[in-house]
Amino acid sequence: MTNISTIPEPVPTPTPMTMDEALEWLRLAVDTQGRDFVYNPPGGSFRCFYLPQKYAPKGSPQTRTGCLIGTAMKLAGRAITEDMERNNVLSLADQWNLSEHAALILQRAQQVQDSGSTWGEAWKKAHRRAGEILSWNL
Repeated sequence: MTNISTIPEPVPTPTPMTMDEALEWLRLAVDTQGRDFVYNPPGGSFRCFYLPQKYAPKGSPQTRTGCLIGTAMKLAGRAITEDMERNNVLSLADQWNLSEHAALILQRAQQVQDSGSTWGEAWKKAHRRAGEILSWNL
């Protein structure tokens, strides 16, 4: 598994993240915890935190890692601050320099994760959404 604490600090990115790049960063984020990892287990908070939470209940996955999107954005070198926690991925698309399609892919993964599904399932459904987006352009 990837050790996210060794990732260098974010650097400005000149071009928006593409849909393909978003899928790759999501895949790498899934690899940090494994496909069966559940960020919001049944009975959990159903809240996504981009950063690990110091004050979450003991044993909570939220103390171990940020959510799938936060992990992907950290891996991609996008800055994450605590004041972003109340925003969904679509409202952060400009700050993170995401293309419209990348934002839609990440939003789908966020929705699936927040419903209590595994990170592997969130990645699969984001990948499926990418196929739908590609069909819009035919």
